[in-house]
Amino acid sequence: MGVMLFYNVNLALSVFVILSFSNWFLVWAVIELITILLISLVSQDLSPRSVEGLSKYFIINAVASVLIIGGVVARYLLFGESNLVGDYVGLPLVFVLLGLFIKLAVFPNPYWFVDVVSGFNMLRSFYIIIVSKIVPVYLYIILVNNSHSYALTLVGAISILVGSISGVSQNSIRKIVAYSSISHFGWLVIGLPWLTLEGCFFVFVCYFVMLIPILWVGGYYNIDDLNSINRVYHQPGVIILVILSLLSLGGLPPLIGFMYKWFIFLGLLSGGQYLVCGYLIVMSIISLFYYLRISYYLYSLYWPEIKLVALAPFLFNSWQKNSVIWISILLLLSITSVGILCILPIVE
Repeated sequence: MGVMLFYNVNLALSVFVILSFSNWFLVWAVIELITILLISLVSQDLSPRSVEGLSKYFIINAVASVLIIGGVVARYLLFGESNLVGDYVGLPLVFVLLGLFIKLAVFPNPYWFVDVVSGFNMLRSFYIIIVSKIVPVYLYIILVNNSHSYALTLVGAISILVGSISGVSQNSIRKIVAYSSISHFGWLVIGLPWLTLEGCFFVFVCYFVMLIPILWVGGYYNIDDLNSINRVYHQPGVIILVILSLLSLGGLPPLIGFMYKWFIFLGLLSGGQYLVCGYLIVMSIISLFYYLRISYYLYSLYWPEIKLVALAPFLFNSWQKNSVIWISILLLLSITSVGILCILPIVE
């Protein structure tokens, strides 16, 4: 526990420190430190599958880091600039963006991410799916904010297509979350250049909040696939939480998964990107159909237990015995409440 706390504290400090740096070489050094800390955190209690996933994560991130530092060095040699904020053109921009795309697990090679996530418990996957993306998203925003390119749109569009189509046939919760993450980061690649800095922050926070409940439930109860949800058969609050989390991943209003997509739509529409919006709507319908099908299956299968939530007999039991259910309900309400609160400024 002490070692985990040490790594987590250093990871948090590294993420916050990097936000204050303006020199690319210092930023790159801290990125490598964060990678080492993440590997240390997810390498506890390794299985053979986890070792394979960890090896892939290390190798892929090493390649991405080489591309990033190559772009930084090329920019310094060509233009004499090493500041984080500045003009990026030509080969340096291509190298840095390609390295960031690899770290974000979007096109051209998102499939490594699915293999890595599949090898870890979902609580450990939290570090890979969410924490490891904070710095790359921050750097991507700096590079492309208010800089619109059809190449970025193409990268995001292909990532959404891969995540949406590949996730349709999955039964594994880990792979569903992994492909969903690929798709969602495709949305971010397309949408972030059209948003303000505040809008970019809001969208990423929505992604963060949206994934926490299903990662927590999957990791706490060791749920690997849809069939293993029967482990929480007698805890209807958790089942409802899983259903709402899946619907949020699919973008069903008024859940938070819809809120951030709607916010991106507003940014794209303000820039006249109507064709891109149409494409995103089609991809959203495909994803939502699949998540609705899964949710309907779970709801129908566990209806005898879910209907007991209305009676809530567990409310009269001890807090210690049902603390997990209480936490599940609070997380469930937070997803819906945040979604409703976020839509109010939009509809006004």
